[in-house]
Amino acid sequence: IEPLDHTQTDVVNTLAEAAKLVAAINHPAIQTMFDFHNTLDEKEPFDVLVRKYFKVIHHIHVQEMDGKYLGAGTGVKDFAKTFQTLKELGYNKWISVEVFDFAPGPQKLAEESMKGLRMLAES
Repeated sequence: IEPLDHTQTDVVNTLAEAAKLVAAINHPAIQTMFDFHNTLDEKEPFDVLVRKYFKVIHHIHVQEMDGKYLGAGTGVKDFAKTFQTLKELGYNKWISVEVFDFAPGPQKLAEESMKGLRMLAES
């Protein structure tokens, strides 16, 4: 279950709402995710959110907040503290780069995204 900010939906807007829904459904196949881009309605820092809802986060989307293409870790968003928290907690599930502007081309997108993710994983 992916929380989306209030500009996109009025159903599930925060990790707290998603976690509540996951608990209500109570099935191991139903979990939630954390998307750096869709956090407009969150009030806490990303690393705090990840720590609080770690048990139900099974996927992470990495995208710069400007909504345009920027390789993970190449823009203005500071992912480092959240990635350090994920590492500390032993996160071993899915992490994907979410891209909306494909103009740079698949090779450049993949190379820059992998470079950024590696830097974050090693931080």
